[in-house]
Amino acid sequence: MAIQNRRGLKANFNANKMLPGEFAFCTDTGEVFYCYSAGNVKRLTTVEGVQTLLSSSQEAYTALQQLIADLQEQTVLTGILADIDALQNGKLDKTGDSKDNTVTFAEASTDTNIASGETHTTLFGKLLKNIKTLRSLIGTLANLTTTEKSNLVGAINEIAGQYGKKIDINNSGYEQNTRGLRTVTNANINEVAHTGDYYCVGCTNRPVEVNGILEVKAQDYDTIWQVYTPYTSEIIYTRKKVPGSGWLAWKKITPVAL
Repeated sequence: MAIQNRRGLKANFNANKMLPGEFAFCTDTGEVFYCYSAGNVKRLTTVEGVQTLLSSSQEAYTALQQLIADLQEQTVLTGILADIDALQNGKLDKTGDSKDNTVTFAEASTDTNIASGETHTTLFGKLLKNIKTLRSLIGTLANLTTTEKSNLVGAINEIAGQYGKKIDINNSGYEQNTRGLRTVTNANINEVAHTGDYYCVGCTNRPVEVNGILEVKAQDYDTIWQVYTPYTSEIIYTRKKVPGSGWLAWKKITPVAL
């Protein structure tokens, strides 16, 4: 009868390629395989190998029997369970969260920034101090006239825009004179929007090119009355700024003797 043998490294061994009646020898591991039928390949062993296996099995069997005996002993089992409980206590499941955990903390004594590596107790104490400090600076929510971000930003921009249109009394040609009037020099009186009395020198948009006294009454920036009296006459000029239309034309008023 014909017997075929295969030889080679274990890494190149493929049991599916063996034919019935073939032996396969692994030259690097010393293992031997035999194909009884297609797909039925088994590893062969020696008498010495069987003896070693039986010896190892007996040692494993003895160790298993001892473990069973230890577990059946109540005091030993109690100690094992206590050790397991001690190791688990205070630990979080790595797939869970800390939503039900509680933290004991006190308000920090000073308002300082949180830092990496600090404990929950320190972090919460600092956060409480930060929040209280912030509340003291901005007041309560009920004191704010606008609470939505869009409204608040819009209000700030509107105020900033209106201030940009007004003349700075302290830095735009205004000065106090000895008559108790603010002197306006070379200014555009269309932009004089503060209620008050002014002495205009060389200003633009006057009803006449003569220095005089300007009286301003402002309800708001878009509703303003101006009265202009030239310094050299008793004639009075008046006009009004109307919302949406701007300044109306000057009107001349000539005093009549009573």
